Amino acid sequence: MLIFHYYWMISYMQNKTGGSYVKPDVPIAQAEVCKLLRVSPETAAKMVSFEDGYRSQLHEEDAYACVAVVQAYWDRPNRAFVRNLGTCT
Repeated sequence: MLIFHYYWMISYMQNKTGGSYVKPDVPIAQAEVCKLLRVSPETAAKMVSFEDGYRSQLHEEDAYACVAVVQAYWDRPNRAFVRNLGTCT
């Protein structure tokens, strides 16, 4: 779920002001999401769509514990932050 949350975040950020630096990670994260969830790239793209229509809530329902880990890394990438081993597997 950590990978999905990261994919969700960077998919949103990539087209925002100052977000171009995450664009190279989007296809990499998408490929990992496809592999882990066994979905097509089109389905993965719909899962992180910020437009009307179907949108996965995996990041809210199953990976809620990961947000603190991802945000802590995002805020301070120079240090490891694992609050509880196995939190985001």
